[in-house]
Amino acid sequence: MEIKGTIIILFPRVIRIAKYLMRSEILLRLDLSNNAIGLVGSKNLAYALLFNKSLEQINLSLNSFNDIAGANFFNKLS
Repeated sequence: MEIKGTIIILFPRVIRIAKYLMRSEILLRLDLSNNAIGLVGSKNLAYALLFNKSLEQINLSLNSFNDIAGANFFNKLS
């Protein structure tokens, strides 16, 4: 299964996507590029990825990650 496309992700939507990621067993690729995912959204996604066992590829390019959001994202995953 693949979810692809540019959508504007507002904070409540990021929470819904993160919740889906936590329990999904079939999603392989997720394209969230070119959205307004910032610090709070990146924290929620990183936390959800800790529980996801199926996702092989995620595209987060062209988002609103600053240095702090990027560092927090990768620190949560390590």
